[in-house]
Parts: sequence; structure tokens; C-alpha cells
Amino acid sequence: QIAAYPLFPSTPKFLYLTKKNEQEARASIAFYHGENSDVKSVFEELEVERVLADQQLSIFRAIRLKSVRLPMCLSIVAGISNSSIGVDIGDAYSTELFTKLGLSSEASQLSSMGFNVAGITGSTISIFVIDRFGRRTLLLSMLFVCFLCNVAMVFVGGTGRFVYGGKGGGFGATTVVLIAIMELAYGIGPGAILEGLFAEVSPHKVRAAAGSLSKLAYCVTNWFFVFVYPPADVVM
Repeated sequence: QIAAYPLFPSTPKFLYLTKKNEQEARASIAFYHGENSDVKSVFEELEVERVLADQQLSIFRAIRLKSVRLPMCLSIVAGISNSSIGVDIGDAYSTELFTKLGLSSEASQLSSMGFNVAGITGSTISIFVIDRFGRRTLLLSMLFVCFLCNVAMVFVGGTGRFVYGGKGGGFGATTVVLIAIMELAYGIGPGAILEGLFAEVSPHKVRAAAGSLSKLAYCVTNWFFVFVYPPADVVM
């Protein structure tokens, strides 16, 4: 990245709106959009963005406005919901979890790789189905799949520990399948839709602030769950 990024010019938006350098902006448009691109239409879009940018509210001003308080709260809920699904805990502890549930060290590592492949597959599928089925329908259905997978994993893990004297052996393969299904569903639904959906329902003047709050809520909640999992696992 260090070697490649210097070869790319700054974005047309930055050069035209921030630096106010139309000549460099034209060169940037030619680089990113092609030599034969419609430069005039790009500048017209940037002018619209200039007007909208002037209407943007800061986070602190947006929170004080009752008219936009609901979209701001929904953005926070979106961030918390995205993290609480449990996918990030799987990313962090899947190899350890699979080993405890009876898989060999090598099989656990391969399963963790498959777990990430399932996420990539889900994200790819979402590109083709997100507009066909609608954001709300896709989000709710895939959230329900994630919920069922979490419930099933609790049952499988608890049963395995009871049957195998606290080690949970013999149920690793089932857990791998459940986590893979959950990661696939997450990629198709919540991972691709959740934060963007609430950004769409937010007025443009608070969209940037709402997105920042959503990401903050996601990071804080994600840190909490990933931090709490190891001691909770020991207690259980």
C-alpha cells in the first residue's frame, strides 16, 4: 500500500471542493473516470455535494435537535446490533473454540479459514440480491438465521461439555457448520445492510454524524464482547 498509494492522485472531490483546484480536479477525473468521461456532469455532482456539505451538522449539534434524534439513536442501535451478533468473537477465538470442541489443531485452523471464506461468499452474494429482495426483508431474514445459529451453538456447546466432561469434544464439526452458516448469513444481511440502511433513513445533514456514532457504538461494543469472552469462557 505504501508503494501503490502515492501513484494515485487525490480525489476529484477533495481537489475541487477543498483545494479549489479545478485543473488538478480535471486530471483526477480523467484518472479515475477515464479520459473520455463527462467532466461537466462530474463537476455538477460535486456542486450539489458542496451545497449539501454546507448543511452538515456536527455530532454535538445533531444530538440536541429533536427532529433528528431518532435517526441518531437508530444509528447507535445499528452499531451495537452489528457487533452483538457474535461474528467478531468468532473471528478472534474460532481456532481456540474449535480445539476445545474436539477438533485437532490443524483442523481448527482450517475451519477458521473456512469461516472467513463463508463471510466473503456472503458479501459477494449480497451484491446480487440486496436490491432484488429489499434491504428490510434481507436484513430481518438473515438476522433470524444468525439468531438460530447462536441458539444452536449454545445448545451444542453445552451438550458437548456435559457429555464429554467439560471438554465439549465430538461437537466441533457441528459448531464449524453453524458458525459458517452464521458468517454466510451475516455477510448477506447485517454485515452488508445494517449500518447503510440507517444511514439512508438519516437526513443528509446528520448522515456523517450518524455514521460516526454508529461506528463508535460498533467498536465499543465489539471491544466489550471480545474482551469479556475469555473470562466468561473460563467461568463457564
